This record gives sequence, C-alpha cells and structure tokens, in this order.
Amino acid sequence: MAASPLIGKIDPFDEAVESRESYVERFEKYFEVNEIDAGKKVSSLLCLSGGKLCSLLHYLTFPDKSAEKHTQKCLDY
Repeated sequence: MAASPLIGKIDPFDEAVESRESYVERFEKYFEVNEIDAGKKVSSLLCLSGGKLCSLLHYLTFPDKSAEKHTQKCLDY
C-alpha cells in the first residue's frame, strides 16, 4: 500500500525570507499535520532544512551527529 502524501512543503531555511522562530514554528506544524513520529523528526529536519542549516546543526552538535540529538535541542540552537 502506498504511503499517504505529505501535507505542505518546507523550503530550505533562508534568513532573508523568515526568522528562525517562524521556520521552527512551521516545522513543528509540519510534523503535527503529517503525524511524523518523534523518532523521525531530526531526520526530517536534516533532509528538509537545506544544506546551510544542516551544516550549522552539524557544527553546533559536533562531535555528536546531529541526528542523534533530540529535535528540540537542535531547534533550540
């Protein structure tokens, strides 16, 4: 059986377009409306946020891999 299509779209983070707070809020709503399991939130964040934000999260969480961090801790940076 095919998976249900996801609702909405998350573009890569662009600080010229919106604030970090707004981006995080949209991510939280995206997770909620698509019923994304807590265990998949960090992977979803890394896949959807774009290279710039992904690189920043890797830098901020080094030497741990950012996928091993709790989603909220990553978003709190």
